[in-house]
Amino acid sequence: MKSSEPDILKKVSSKPRKKRRRARSSRPASGSGSSAGAKAASKSRASSPAASAIGWAHPDISSRELARSLLAEMADKRYANELGFGLARDALSEILFPGTSTQQTRLKYMLFVPWIYQIAESKAGSLGQAVKKLELALIDVLDATGETGVIGKEARASTKKTACDTYWTGLGAWRIRLFKGGREYYHLHARDLARRRSPSSRSGSRLDDPDLEEAGRHLSWNPRLPKSPSDFPKNATFNLTRVEAKFILDQLSSAVPKSLLAHLAENRLGADCDFAWSHPALKAFPGDLREILENAEIFSGLAHLATIAFYRELNLLVKDEKNLARCEREFERARMALDAQRLKGWDHGALWETLVKTTGHVDFYNSLYIFIESWRKMVLSGRSPLDNPKAHELIRDREIAVKLHCAKFKRPDLLQKWSAPRNLYQMDFRWSIAKGFLSELLQGLKMNR
Repeated sequence: MKSSEPDILKKVSSKPRKKRRRARSSRPASGSGSSAGAKAASKSRASSPAASAIGWAHPDISSRELARSLLAEMADKRYANELGFGLARDALSEILFPGTSTQQTRLKYMLFVPWIYQIAESKAGSLGQAVKKLELALIDVLDATGETGVIGKEARASTKKTACDTYWTGLGAWRIRLFKGGREYYHLHARDLARRRSPSSRSGSRLDDPDLEEAGRHLSWNPRLPKSPSDFPKNATFNLTRVEAKFILDQLSSAVPKSLLAHLAENRLGADCDFAWSHPALKAFPGDLREILENAEIFSGLAHLATIAFYRELNLLVKDEKNLARCEREFERARMALDAQRLKGWDHGALWETLVKTTGHVDFYNSLYIFIESWRKMVLSGRSPLDNPKAHELIRDREIAVKLHCAKFKRPDLLQKWSAPRNLYQMDFRWSIAKGFLSELLQGLKMNR
C-alpha cells in the first residue's frame, strides 16, 4: 500500500503563505551590517525545524514550563535527537503517558512535591528557601533507605533539576497541582494567592467538579490530596499506601482518561516488557490506542534504524573502526526486527494527523513525513541502506536541515569533539517510566491501608 501525504499536511502546504508584518523595534538601527545580520538570523530561525518547533511570540508561564520540560527530554542522552525526532517522540509520549518525563524516577514524588509545598506555604519567610530546605531533608531520609531513584542524591544542594522541577509539569497534567503557572511565578505570588482564598477553600472542603477549573483559580493543590504524615519528611518511603494509590488512580481516570496510562492503571494491566506495543494485553486495548501504538512502533523502528545509520556515517568520518563495526551489527539486528510486510503496508497518514492536531507545527511534521517516507522506501528496496549512496545522502541532508550550522557533517570542529554513544536506545515513548509507575501504583492498591 502506498503511503500518501496526510490530508492535514496537504491542506496547509497548499495554502499560499501570508507575509507577516514585522513589528517595529523600539531600538534604533545600528547600521546596515547589523540589519543584514538580523535578517539572516531571522531567515535561519524560520527555516529551522527545531527552531520553529519550540518558538513562540508571547509565551505564558505555563508555556515556558512546558518548554523547559521538553528541552530536558530532548537533552536526555539515552534518546538522541540527532535527526529531529524529538518533537514527534515527545508528542506521542504525551498522548500515551501524559505527565510523565524521562527525568522522573519514582511515582510517590507526585505526592512528595505537593506535600513539600503545603508545608513550606505554612511557614513564614521565603517560599523558595523553605521548599529547598524540605527537599534536602527528603533527600537525606530517602537516601538512608537505600532505595533507588532518589533525585538529588549525588549533588544534594547543587542539584540543577530538583524533584519539584522534575514533577511540576506532571502534577499539572494529572490535576494534582491546580495552579496553572510555573514554579518561579508561584514562588513570587503564592502568599498573595493564599490571601485570596476563601475560608471554605482553605479548610480543604471536597469539590465535586471533575474539571476543577474554578477551583484552580483559588487553590494551588487538589483538595482531595491525601494529607502528608505528621512528621513528613521524616520516615518517608517510596511505598504508597492504599489511600495514596487510590487518589493517584482517580486522578489518572479524571485528568487523562483517554490515555494508555489511565487504561492500564484502571484495568490493573502492569507488565514488564521492553515496549508498550509488546504488552501481553495489547489486543484488548481500545482501538484508538492500539492504532497509535502500532504507528508508534513502526515509527520508532524506522527512527532507530536511521539514527544508527547516522552514527555509522560519523564513525566512518572519524575512522573509529570499533564503533563502526558495532553500528553495523546493531543496524542489521534492528533491520531484521522490522516486520517487512507491516512496513510495506504502513499507511502512516493517521500518525501525522494525530501529531499535527495535538501540537501544531505543520511545517516541521511535513519535513519529517517526507524524510520518514523516503527512508521507509529505502529500507524496503531490497538493498541495505548501508550500501546505498542515496541513503547516506538522505541521512546527511536530514541532519543538516535539522541542525543547520551545528550539523556535524558541516562542522569538522564539532565532529572531532563527538564521541560515539555507549548504547543505542530505541524510542519507547516513556514506557520505561510508565511501567515503573504502574508497578508502584498496583503494589499500593494491594496494601491493606
